[in-house]
Amino acid sequence: MKHVIWTNEIDTGDEAIREYRNFLELGDPDPSEDIFTNEDVMRFMMDDNDQNLEDEHANISNVDMEHSSTILCVGTLGLWHGTVMGYKLLEDATLDKIFGVAVGDYVEFYEEDGDVQCLDAHHDGTNHYVFRELKTDDLADPEIEELLGIIGNAGKDKERQEIAWQLVNERTCSLSHYWRELYG
Repeated sequence: MKHVIWTNEIDTGDEAIREYRNFLELGDPDPSEDIFTNEDVMRFMMDDNDQNLEDEHANISNVDMEHSSTILCVGTLGLWHGTVMGYKLLEDATLDKIFGVAVGDYVEFYEEDGDVQCLDAHHDGTNHYVFRELKTDDLADPEIEELLGIIGNAGKDKERQEIAWQLVNERTCSLSHYWRELYG
């Protein structure tokens, strides 16, 4: 089951705007007049969503990781010339650093199938990231070097990508339990 941690998508449909406007105007002595324009309401909705992201940063930033302080972000990157596999290391990281990886127009962080993931849609395509904790901070560890080399060389080759994902699962740990500890 998918649990959304945070998304930048905001429902701007008529009903959502009407409900939010009603919430904003609760203290209005004359409810027959709309105090806020649709643009005002949408701006408040976006500000609230930004505050929700700041809250997520604060909630998870002080949680100590168990195995290392390095997060491996592995992804399939939708580029103009096709989909390739890639990675990024977040060293000396706190868990909230995952929120700084996304660059797209539509972003959704979620926990599903035992992993913290991100869908990051942009003008060229869609990136899909999985965040995992390395089992060691020693990046010179031969197993970690091998893992990073295999991910880096997987490119568009599906067979190499499958091998890379197997190694990712063997040599890293899920981050999901940190979110489950916070939210149940």
